[in-house]
Amino acid sequence: MAADRGQMLLRALCDDGVRQKAKVDRVLGTMPRKLFQGTTFDVVDWQCGQGVNTVCFFDFIRRNGMENRVQQVFLIDTDAEAMERALWHLEPYMGDTDRIVTIHKPINEVDRFDIETHQPVTFHFFTDVLGHPEIDLRRLAQLIGRTIRGEHYFFCVDALKHGNDRLETFYRCFNSPELFTDETYYPTARQPYAMTCKAFRLRAETFGLNTALSPVQWQAAFRLDIVRELLQQTEREKVAALYRSLSRFEVSAGYDVAACAHNDLPPLLAVLSNLITRGLPTAASPLLEDAFAPLGNRKRWNEEGRITYAARDLYPSDLFEALHLIDPRFKPDETTYNVDALESDLQREYITRVAPPPFRQLFEPQRNVYTLTGQREYCTQHVDFSLEFPYPTKDLRDVRHNGFVIEIEDPTVQTTMDQRRIEKQRTDDLAAMNWTCETFSDGHLSDMHFGYLDSDYVRTAFRVFSRPFDSEWVRTLQYVLTPIGVARIEKVILEALMAGRLDLAAPHWEVLVVERDVPCAVAALSDLRALFERLTALSAEWDGVHFPEVTLDVISTPEFIDSPLHADVVPSAELTEEHRAKTYDLIIDISVLRRAGIERPLIGTYTNCHNDCCFIVRSAHHAREPRRVLTTGRITYRPLIIRDAIGRSTLIPETAGAIHYIMGILSRREDFRPGQEAILDRLLRGESVAALLPTDAHGAAVALPAALLQPGVTVVITPDAKTADKLIDEARQADIDCGASLHTNMTDGERERRERRVESAALHFVAISAEQLARPTLQQRFLSMRETGVYFAYGILDSAERGSEWSPFFDPHYLCAGKILRRYARPREGTITLGATLSQASFDVLFDVERELLPVDSYTPDRDRIVTASATVAPMSLESRSEAEEGKDIEQILREMGMEYIAPVLGSSSAEEARLVGLSYPTSAGEGGESTRDKAAEARYIRILYRMGCLGLIDGVARDEAQKRFLLVVRDCTAEQVYKRYCDYFNRYYTRKRAEREETSARAGMPAVMLRDEREGVIYKCLTGLTHYVCDNIVRLAPDTASHTPLTERLAQDLADDSQATDEVLFRYLHLVNDSSEGSPKGRIHALHESVCTLRRAGHTHPVLLLLNTFCLLYLGTGDRATLEQDLSTSYEQGIIGLYHLMPDYARFQEQFEAYNRFVRNEADATDDATEARMEKAASRLLLIRAADILSTHLTYTTELQRTYLG
Repeated sequence: MAADRGQMLLRALCDDGVRQKAKVDRVLGTMPRKLFQGTTFDVVDWQCGQGVNTVCFFDFIRRNGMENRVQQVFLIDTDAEAMERALWHLEPYMGDTDRIVTIHKPINEVDRFDIETHQPVTFHFFTDVLGHPEIDLRRLAQLIGRTIRGEHYFFCVDALKHGNDRLETFYRCFNSPELFTDETYYPTARQPYAMTCKAFRLRAETFGLNTALSPVQWQAAFRLDIVRELLQQTEREKVAALYRSLSRFEVSAGYDVAACAHNDLPPLLAVLSNLITRGLPTAASPLLEDAFAPLGNRKRWNEEGRITYAARDLYPSDLFEALHLIDPRFKPDETTYNVDALESDLQREYITRVAPPPFRQLFEPQRNVYTLTGQREYCTQHVDFSLEFPYPTKDLRDVRHNGFVIEIEDPTVQTTMDQRRIEKQRTDDLAAMNWTCETFSDGHLSDMHFGYLDSDYVRTAFRVFSRPFDSEWVRTLQYVLTPIGVARIEKVILEALMAGRLDLAAPHWEVLVVERDVPCAVAALSDLRALFERLTALSAEWDGVHFPEVTLDVISTPEFIDSPLHADVVPSAELTEEHRAKTYDLIIDISVLRRAGIERPLIGTYTNCHNDCCFIVRSAHHAREPRRVLTTGRITYRPLIIRDAIGRSTLIPETAGAIHYIMGILSRREDFRPGQEAILDRLLRGESVAALLPTDAHGAAVALPAALLQPGVTVVITPDAKTADKLIDEARQADIDCGASLHTNMTDGERERRERRVESAALHFVAISAEQLARPTLQQRFLSMRETGVYFAYGILDSAERGSEWSPFFDPHYLCAGKILRRYARPREGTITLGATLSQASFDVLFDVERELLPVDSYTPDRDRIVTASATVAPMSLESRSEAEEGKDIEQILREMGMEYIAPVLGSSSAEEARLVGLSYPTSAGEGGESTRDKAAEARYIRILYRMGCLGLIDGVARDEAQKRFLLVVRDCTAEQVYKRYCDYFNRYYTRKRAEREETSARAGMPAVMLRDEREGVIYKCLTGLTHYVCDNIVRLAPDTASHTPLTERLAQDLADDSQATDEVLFRYLHLVNDSSEGSPKGRIHALHESVCTLRRAGHTHPVLLLLNTFCLLYLGTGDRATLEQDLSTSYEQGIIGLYHLMPDYARFQEQFEAYNRFVRNEADATDDATEARMEKAASRLLLIRAADILSTHLTYTTELQRTYLG
């Protein structure tokens, strides 16, 4: 066992040592070298493992030519064997082990006597330590505070995990530490590790702990339809800026909420959170809209069939003013203001007595200058009072004003020249950012408002401050601010659930909400309950889970206590002894009008709650955290629809109400767009789908609800920049702004900024023009996102007909798009779910798109994978091609691919080896003998590469214009795999028997050229076979198919034409399978079956339709679906009997009956024992019917004779 343990540690060192060294080197490399020279020091290595941190530190000192003056090293770890190896590793550097102190304890159990240092400098290393949620960061900070002596440097490096901000939380435990490094590194080809680094210094003489728990900033806001509509009539840019500001809010909690790590989130809670924050602001739910009915909100429908709401006696100017938050009822003074945050009596006097009353709420006290300038040299400095304007204002001189700073000089404090120089530089830096700075010197305070700070925002806030809380203003505030408060409460509850502070399994919650202004608690709990119940109704694993029953106590204010938004809850006017004596599961003290940081801390007044689940919610002064989309594992959803044998979709009653409710929230529609329910059904269940939609069906936008219902990023591939921007604009019109587009029509800087937002989980979906997908840098970003805890959910190919060689719209940029997404865009488990939307396609094109959606070697027939909400078109004529020239190109490509190996491909597993290979652009001799790019040959290369993708030989194609070559992701595969994929290719267009014949023919043939090995010969044979098939079929395609009458219309006309014999019509359409001018056989039969089902849905029951349906089902297969099996049996029997009744000549009928059965046996794959049994059963029944008819005829004849001669 000891030997095994040693091997494990050695293996761990080999696997993780390089990564750990890279992290330590990265953070040390950002530090000034002088910090490590001239004095003795100690080292504390937290969670030291095998001592890699300290070894790398000592190597860094030696590498930079500095003297190692270490006195003691403290190693802290729970693994005794690893610590023993750390001693071995450090002994060569230390000379002896007596100066190495080993502490075999968990970090939470280390005490001050364990790490008491005696040197003037101590270096602390935290590598991959602080991110672990079991470590008590506040206790750790307090421990350091009890042991600090001299200068302590902290080198903190963690794996980058979005949603885990514990490293930042640890930094904030200290009062103004001196920051050296604050960087986030994403993986690159040179540095394949994602990490976040912080290096800072604490000095004993200035050390201080932040005793208050760090607040967090979240984002959420709802908006009513009527408010959105009316505010569009006023200054839109200012309104948008105000809502961006109002969407942010600060939360202080009874526990260290900032230390919570969003690891292993329940997918359902992540989806709920993402739905609430899908737009900042986003549309309120119909349930919330209906809650405003007592205040005059009324439902209506617009011309597009969307639900919207309207109300009377609301005015745009009032709504605009309501967005300027200020509460004239709040009187900041020495007893109510957060004076403990201020540094001097003069500051306290100014903000509580001298400043104009609106300033006392608008100004943020003690803002860190680093958050203003982003310059680390200011990390220990604060401005006394600051106000960041939600929207900038230009003065009469056209000077822009973004904010205002007031500094108050204390005459009793002596300032040095260096301090004055720093303050002057700070003022200049702020002025360069369009911030105005004013200083009250010599203690002379003034109550002036500085011309409203040259800000329209401040001017409006002063005006709002003077408005009385009459009934009209109270109603306006509720329309504007209550939805914002509702969103905040819902977000807080979800965060409490994700942190484990609230128990979702509890049958009942006791909740107290203190509303300092607008009523929002009742509506928030009702709205969240409704959404939760609908999602659990759709989810398979959450089925049966219900939102707990809630007993809600509300404390309100005199202005809002009688609001109808309290519904059945009777609010109290103040906290009573009964409230204080009661123990709650959740307490929320919320104000939308008041800002964070200006009130005395209230969190200590609420002690009567379980798990410290108490929250103080206030509006934010400024943005300090971006919105973050929560990504985790998938939700498994229940089926939404059932499809009958003729293609009709019906919503399943158990889930119909839930999906309708969610669609009402997301799109405000009571119905689905054509094909949308089938698309959502497939995608939500994690199954691929290719959907042919009407041209006005909004393309990939129909899949957007599925994207929002999974906790992962969705990538939409669009044909061009215009389509990408259009998709994002459509989402924004629905108040969904968590998406962005990427295309070539933007600057490099803007594209980089948007890619960073995708990479950092700031976006839920991204629309990418197809040419961008092949960029290696973007692929690297996608691949690295999984390492940083950002997972993908869906990839949607819009206008996917461009990815098929059978389409005249074929676009080389769509080459291998599905394969690229599968390789680089990775979910937490499994592979990404792919979907496609098309607007004009034949079934052959749909087959090609279906192939692109599935991994190589994973094709299984699935009739529901293709959704036809619009009629397919006949195969369209394509430009003729030279088979001979393409054959020569195949040889050239195979020879070059064997020569220009570049590198292994990132993201390849051992089971799926791939390499990057260069393929030079084809050239031809130009004038003067110079080589020029041959565009015609390049187009042929693209088509050959496409077919190589069909055979699973390549997974991606990019262009390297600098080297004038293609970059191919080439997969390793065997000759047998190539043959199998060759057969699979033909199986999409032919029957299984015919596909196997094609494979047999390829195996038997010999390559026409000499290649390096058997495998290349097999590839050559299969590629030339595919090329022959394509070129031959292009020649056969009718050149004028676009002008032909649609198949459904032709079939309906022929069935209605009494001049045509029924059996002739039947066999004419059966022989479509052999009509090579209409695409592939399977494509023709799919088109025929689509026409048959269309006529049957319209009520046609002609026997010819039933027999054509039978043939189509036998040819295409039923996939063992019970509905199709039943329809097959019924159609065959009823079709034969119906044909019998339509053909008076029994001998001819018998002949055609046998001919039909022979045709089915010869052409279809699915002629098994069950089919023979159906035929025998139908034949037996026909004999009975025939006998009955003969008997009936004889009986009629006998009756007539009796009447004539005996009557």
